[in-house]
This record gives sequence, structure tokens and C-alpha cells, in this order.
Amino acid sequence: MKLSFFLLIAFSPFLVGAQLTAKEFHITYEVNNKVELFSTSLLFTGVCFGYSRIGANGRVKENQLLGLNQSNVNPFDRNVFSNEAAGFGQAKSVSDILLAGSVIAPVFMLIDRSIRAQWKSVFLLYFEAQVLNSMIYQLAAFSIERARPLSYSFDLTNTQRTAKGTSNSFFSGHTSSTAVASFFMAQVISDVHQLAGKQRAALLLLATVPPAVMGYLRIKAGKHFRTDVLIGGFVGAVSAVLVPVLHKKNRKLSVIPVINLKVKGVSLSYNLS
Repeated sequence: MKLSFFLLIAFSPFLVGAQLTAKEFHITYEVNNKVELFSTSLLFTGVCFGYSRIGANGRVKENQLLGLNQSNVNPFDRNVFSNEAAGFGQAKSVSDILLAGSVIAPVFMLIDRSIRAQWKSVFLLYFEAQVLNSMIYQLAAFSIERARPLSYSFDLTNTQRTAKGTSNSFFSGHTSSTAVASFFMAQVISDVHQLAGKQRAALLLLATVPPAVMGYLRIKAGKHFRTDVLIGGFVGAVSAVLVPVLHKKNRKLSVIPVINLKVKGVSLSYNLS
């Protein structure tokens, strides 16, 4: 909840200021609510199943512990081993609380009348962005086996070093989900009120703070390396920005699925006008 209040305070000048100057409400996004809710819900069901399997499948085996050598980790990531195992638990607990707060933070956008007037489309897009992010995360988690930093620690028992979810360090799902929330808010506020230049840059700069804090905590918790949280933040930010951009009215870039008897793929078009 603390992160939710931080986002509310940080974004409130943009929400309140834009609301005072807005003379009319306009529909910002083109969304087929029924079709997209149905299709995204199906994908969400698959994502939920995927999460139920990640922990069980992502486990460092005891015979792999002898092969975990800190010196084999690249220099940029190796610095995380200086974190003490005694602080892992507290950092993890705080990161879990902040994750819950960040996921619900976009609700505070409803204080803006222009966003509230089209809340169904906005929050459906947020749902889509989080599902897209989760799909990419699971693809990486199932495809890339990387032991978490805590599995390298001799201060932990072998049981702790080989617990569920110890081999899916790449990439940080907590960081990416937090980035989706903060960057989605920044993108929607910018789109709805047509912010640009310094105002948009300030919003995007504020949006980097929550995932940066989350990444720091996940590193302190022994859960991830630096590259894990950087990639997680990037994936979350791209997911958060891409979904609203592809649904904007009069958008230049369009992505349309193409499915027929001969072709299954995606059609990309760009309007030069």
C-alpha cells in the first residue's frame, strides 16, 4: 500500500492539473471490450496455470550446488553476493507487500474525470498489459534456467538453496509487474491529456522509481541478479506502453492478427499521414 500512496502523490499534480484544464472528454482508445475481455481472460487462465507450474519445475537440484561458483558469474552481477543472507527474508517480505501495492495503484487514476469516463477500456488495457508481461516472463522462466543468488550462499541450508523456484532467477517478475503498473499510469495520463515534452518526460522519470525500488529489494532478498531486474523493468515498461499505444484512436501503427486456411500470423501497418 505504501507504494500505491507514493504513486498517488507522485502522479497527483498531473492528474489534478490536467483535470482543471480539460474542457471536454474524448475517447482515447479503441477497445472492443467484450471480445478483448474474453480473449484476455482465456490467456489469463493459461498464465495462472503457468504460475502454478513455475515453482514446482524451477528447482536447483542438490547435485547442482557443487557447480555453483560465484567466480563464474559475470562481474556486473557478482556484486549481489555481498548481500547478507540474514536480510533475505525481510527484503522479500517488503517486496511482496510493495508488489501488491503497485498492482492496485492504477486504481487511483479514477480521481481523474477524463480517465474515469472511459474506465472500462483503460482497465481492460491494464489487464492486457499485465497478462502480456506475465506471458513473456513465463516464457523466459520456463526456457532459461538460472539459479538465484541465494542458491550460491553457504549461509543457507541445502534445503533453502534448493527450494521451489530457485532456478528461475531470469528475469524478475516482481520488477516487471511493478514496471507495468507505473509505466501504464504514465502512458495513460499522457495519452488522455495529450502531454508531451517535459511533462511526459517527468511522468516517465517518475515511473522508473517503483520498479527501481522493487529491483533493489529483490536483489537484497537474494532472489535476483542485477541483469534480472534490469530486463524485468524493461519488459514491464514495454508491455505497459505498447498495449495502450496499439489501441489509441488514429494511431499510426496497427497490429492485426491474420488467421485463415493458408496463413496464420500478424499484419503490421504504419500510417504515414
